[in-house]
Amino acid sequence: MPLRVIICNQRMKLSGRTAIMGILVFAGRELTAPQIIALAAPLGMTATNVKSYLTRMVAEGSLTRRGAARLSFYEPSSVQHARIDDLRQRMTPMTDPWDSSWVVVAGFLPKDRMQKERLNSALWIDGFRMVNGAFLRPAWPLPWALERARWYADLMEGVCVRGHLETAPEYLRDLFGVSGLDAEAAVLAEKLDEIGVPDSPRGCYAAMLELTGEVVQLLSHNPRFPPELVSGEGLRNLAESFRKLEASLAPGGREFLATILGE
Repeated sequence: MPLRVIICNQRMKLSGRTAIMGILVFAGRELTAPQIIALAAPLGMTATNVKSYLTRMVAEGSLTRRGAARLSFYEPSSVQHARIDDLRQRMTPMTDPWDSSWVVVAGFLPKDRMQKERLNSALWIDGFRMVNGAFLRPAWPLPWALERARWYADLMEGVCVRGHLETAPEYLRDLFGVSGLDAEAAVLAEKLDEIGVPDSPRGCYAAMLELTGEVVQLLSHNPRFPPELVSGEGLRNLAESFRKLEASLAPGGREFLATILGE
């Protein structure tokens, strides 16, 4: 379906962290604070906002900073680079065959509340769901699923088991919320299909970062389920719609980026 020239008036408001990370990822290089401030302006962020977020993101380990105070360069940390690569993979539909096997991880959760919450959040994002104190997910795609399961088992001083389940597929779909996630993806895909290309490089840049943030927010919770567990086409349609829209917005976005960076 060709893109229609319709500009969405109800754009998503990006969080400051998402906006700054998106700027650095799109730039593909380290940037100074003044450069990030200039690139954040089309997203409605002030210089004070940007400086505050940069300080916090460095402190929490999301960004690394090098150089003197007023000439510092910022870029995503190694941990964030790994997460970015993981998100890119989640946004790419996979058709690898699934042998219907599952991985189960059981072990000890941290006693510290904050560490426990972080571990539970990481398990959730990686598609593990708790059943009677153990965590399970489809053993797909391989070898990623097995590598993650072994990593969590080591972290929890526990065990990792791979095998087949006798549980009804309907129960598993409900447990993992596959239908709800796919329905949300279908709605977002339709929205992307209705959005056209702004007539200015600045507009293309802002729209691309805002829409990318919205897609990433949804797909970051996509636990890479095998197609056999997803009855709808929402996730697949979203990935396709996003690729088309990104290809239309990227040239203008890169033109605006080059103007700001003096390239």
